[in-house]
Amino acid sequence: MLSRLSNQLNEQFARQTGREIELQIETLPPLSQQIARLVIQVISAMDIQETNPVYRDGLAHMLAEPEFALGEQVRQMVSTLEGPSLWK
Repeated sequence: MLSRLSNQLNEQFARQTGREIELQIETLPPLSQQIARLVIQVISAMDIQETNPVYRDGLAHMLAEPEFALGEQVRQMVSTLEGPSLWK
């Protein structure tokens, strides 16, 4: 049932903004309304991330600190800062 509902909502809301989805909520069954509201929250959170970029300036100053003297710690830190998991 959930898979079917998911497929229906994916098809209905494909390429729509949170606002466009919000305008259609009242036409949906109750469970679909709840899921659509969650989708809107996720879209809003992603929009906020896109408008608040992560700045990497100062990395050289940070790596000059004593706690980063060991190579492995530096690699882990740079990997974290440059990796896609930071955006998530």
